Amino acid sequence: MVDRVLEWANVDALAAASRDGLDIADIGCGAGGSSRHMARRYGDARVTGITLSPVQQAAATTMSNEAGLGSRVRFKVADAMQTPFEDNSFDVVWSLESGEHMPDKDAFIKEMHRICKPGGRIIVVTWCTKDGELAPKEHKLLRKINKAYYLPEWVSVQRYIDIFQSINGIDDIKREDWTEEIAPFWPAVIRSALRPGRFFALLRAGPRTLRGAVAMIYMMRGFKKGTIKFGTCNPCRNATAPQNHPNVVLQTHYRSHPGNQEEGGIDQVARSVRGAFSCRWTVSPLAMNAIAILIKKK
Repeated sequence: MVDRVLEWANVDALAAASRDGLDIADIGCGAGGSSRHMARRYGDARVTGITLSPVQQAAATTMSNEAGLGSRVRFKVADAMQTPFEDNSFDVVWSLESGEHMPDKDAFIKEMHRICKPGGRIIVVTWCTKDGELAPKEHKLLRKINKAYYLPEWVSVQRYIDIFQSINGIDDIKREDWTEEIAPFWPAVIRSALRPGRFFALLRAGPRTLRGAVAMIYMMRGFKKGTIKFGTCNPCRNATAPQNHPNVVLQTHYRSHPGNQEEGGIDQVARSVRGAFSCRWTVSPLAMNAIAILIKKK
């Protein structure tokens, strides 16, 4: 999926035009799968990932060093809504499945915009709601998911677009709905959970973990009803715009809850699961949470 997003956002052309390699920010990097993939795809790129989780930061650093990418990929513990970077620092500001974890969507988008260079790309791919008003039953369904996964209020792709449109220098905003392509994932995870060894491990894991596993059923229900969407948005930053105005693409991060960083907690299991996949593709941070819930040992 990472490659598909990069192609859709026309990052290859940006890389080809760069004289000394791209500077890329991975906002909500998790254990660094996307960061490493982009560093490999663009051999002279420098990638900086940020996450709220020290466990993820340490795991991402270790795996990147082991992959021989330590000189070009680094990770920091930082708040995506108030990053430590200077204005206009990055050619590409990437957020794969992070937006849904951000409590202040305006601050999140505006901070990505602030650190993106004129002529650069802001890429946002995110779990979101359908456009328009939600029915009371839909709000109730989302609250159940939020409680299990520690998520703030969901918004639609249109809401992200509205924020981008409030910023001067944003041009040619495009969007796509990838819900149908993503929808088969959740039934596959549930089928995996029903295997005898994992099922009994799940039962032993405790009420909080069981609650998270049940939330996957709510996710499936949201997909089927059309409440939950997997959306992308790609505005462009005008290269001649004043400072703090980029080229943009819409994308999301696993926002850590303190309990997830415990010894043997979901953060640590997710770290191991993500490591198994990071050489080929990047697995959704929200999906990492779900998979970790399923295989977490007692």
